[in-house]
Amino acid sequence: MIKMRRGITLIELVILILIISIMGIVLATRINPVAPARLVSAGEKLIADLNHAGRLAMSEHRRYAVVFNGNSYTIGYLDTENGNENGVQFIDVPCPHTGREWYGTDFSEEGINLSADFNQTQQLQLGSFGKPFDGNGNELVQDGQITLEYRGNTFKIKVVAGTGSVIREK
Repeated sequence: MIKMRRGITLIELVILILIISIMGIVLATRINPVAPARLVSAGEKLIADLNHAGRLAMSEHRRYAVVFNGNSYTIGYLDTENGNENGVQFIDVPCPHTGREWYGTDFSEEGINLSADFNQTQQLQLGSFGKPFDGNGNELVQDGQITLEYRGNTFKIKVVAGTGSVIREK
């Protein structure tokens, strides 16, 4: 007579736990809870820096620029009195927080990709009344876009044409 067994053996239980553990590890590496936090932190810092550049432009009555270069950006002002052949010289602003000679951030080490578009230029200029301009000195006719990307997650920032307001896009 064949006896029906009920339940599972210890070996079957160990194999089941092993399979569930492997699936958990695979899912944990794909769903990285640190990635969105790192991206949001970088995006909020960029928004704060853009707003700071706008306040500097208004308080000092000079045109400030945020220059995007690869995965980094720097902030400075445009000197029209001691300029180059185009009549403009970019002067780096020292960072008030770190004391570095330049004010900006390089996201390369963090693995964050940065892209910016201001009327097809990689530079945002902010006038003394907060009005935004592209890298050629022309007033923005459409909203400027900045995108940060990290491991499939994106953080988008819009610079509103006409006002210079900096808004996080959802």
